[in-house]
Amino acid sequence: MAEERRGSGGEGKLRTYHGKRDFARTSEPRGGRRRRRGAEPRFVIQHHAARADHYDVRLEVDGVLKSWAVPKGPSTDPRVKRLAVPTEDHPMEYLDFEGTIPQGEYGGGTVLVWDTGTYRNQTRKRGRDIPVEDALAHGHVSVWLEGEKLRGGYAFTRFRGGSAGRGRDEAWLLVKEDDDEADARRRPVSSRPESVLTGRGMRAVAADEDGGGAGRPGHRSAAEHREGRKDRRSEAGRATRGGRDRRRGQGGESDVTATREAVRAGRRSVPLGHPDKVLIEEGRLTKRGLAEHFLRASEPMLAEIGGHPLALQRFPDGTAGQSFYQKRLPDHAPDWLSSVEVRRHEDDTMTMLVCEDAASLVWLADQAVLTPHPWLSRADAPDLPDRMIFDLDPPDADRPDFDLVRRTAWRLRALLDELDVPGYLMTTGSRGLHVVVPLRREEPFDEVKHVARQIAELLVARDPGHLTTEVRKKQRHGRLFVDVLRNAYAQLAVAPYAVRPLPQAPVAAPVAWDELDGLESARQWTVRTIEARLAEGVDPWRGMHRRGRSLARIGERVRRLSDGG
Repeated sequence: MAEERRGSGGEGKLRTYHGKRDFARTSEPRGGRRRRRGAEPRFVIQHHAARADHYDVRLEVDGVLKSWAVPKGPSTDPRVKRLAVPTEDHPMEYLDFEGTIPQGEYGGGTVLVWDTGTYRNQTRKRGRDIPVEDALAHGHVSVWLEGEKLRGGYAFTRFRGGSAGRGRDEAWLLVKEDDDEADARRRPVSSRPESVLTGRGMRAVAADEDGGGAGRPGHRSAAEHREGRKDRRSEAGRATRGGRDRRRGQGGESDVTATREAVRAGRRSVPLGHPDKVLIEEGRLTKRGLAEHFLRASEPMLAEIGGHPLALQRFPDGTAGQSFYQKRLPDHAPDWLSSVEVRRHEDDTMTMLVCEDAASLVWLADQAVLTPHPWLSRADAPDLPDRMIFDLDPPDADRPDFDLVRRTAWRLRALLDELDVPGYLMTTGSRGLHVVVPLRREEPFDEVKHVARQIAELLVARDPGHLTTEVRKKQRHGRLFVDVLRNAYAQLAVAPYAVRPLPQAPVAAPVAWDELDGLESARQWTVRTIEARLAEGVDPWRGMHRRGRSLARIGERVRRLSDGG
């Protein structure tokens, strides 16, 4: 992977960057001595309120950050083409830069880390992988972003007729690729303006002039802000426990105000703000109804997501408004919640929620979290997944062919039987099915993903007319994509019994294999119709993790089957 060594030429690539800056005045990093070994390449998108407000998109390539200024910021709509103007290479230390560049300096104005993460190169030509450096030289590179706000394929393409040099007259386009992460309705820039490092908005960053790191104005380290967030969270937890109006109600003792009530969950009473707020209009699911659903489902739900870091898909204004994913535990979270500090990148961490009890699920409802998304690994060993997931969605979202999904699930079940591997089934509550293989926590994500891809390729080879492992939609030609992309570090999967933001509030539901042929769609159950199933104690995944398999043995069987043995 990318690496910059002392004297390797990284400083030469930064000559333009250095020549434009007075480091006695600006708090921007000088760079040039950072070493990177064996890590996935990273990206950052920074909101930059300079003379002209814009977003800087930067990709780690050969020890520096290749950079483009994108005036309107990235889009998640494949039909939208964004102008992207190349700028000078930046040092790797700029990945975490957030602060204010003094007026009069080059790029003077406030900089906020809007999104960051890792990426993988997916540029191909005539069936051959093209290195990023070569792809950039030829004017087209395709990457898959794994950020906190953005996920999916993005293409950088030089304008036809544009200069191939590195002058300001060179122009590129940034376009969201048409994959499963595309969303024409989403407005990522306007709906999520805050920093992913510190949670601050642009005004707060600009106002932090006197909190300078290393004695320089306008910059405060990400570590300092993380400590501040922890302090604020502790204060918020103390505030949650204080100042309650305790009254006697018909159902016993509860805490009530005009817009707040308390929900009893085990030994804890959890405040629920605006309990009558409607989250899903078609079906009239309220925050109270969501809390009640999570309580009914708490035992089988916690058996699967307990101990796993959670990302939260929140709908503060209901599904009619904007939603967003929250991976960091918010500052206002009460301190009785469990959490874990996980590695985001090789040199950065974040604190995430871990649900350990029913009260935590009620708190999710209070935060309007319809859909919690757990990691595939547990907090005590985040690099070692305890499951492998195959995601099967119909190829046409507008005309979903669930029969093809059902047939593919049966084909996968037959293949897993040949490998002597158990598979567990779940409707996603949206369009398709998940098939889950429990694993012993012995191997890292890269190995799990490799074996999952091998299994997917075996499956596709048996029905190439209907199945594919092509990530790009235009290469699928109407075939079902056997998706194993979730089998990677920090990737997410919808939680069992999570509510999907769709009409009638459908629920992701574990099902037995003998129920598969009776399923009409992935939305077989809703919050209301699954109530009886939960009351009867139906839990097709009960005891799943006691059947965890060794990945090494699965890999051996896959190889024998691939070789015709």
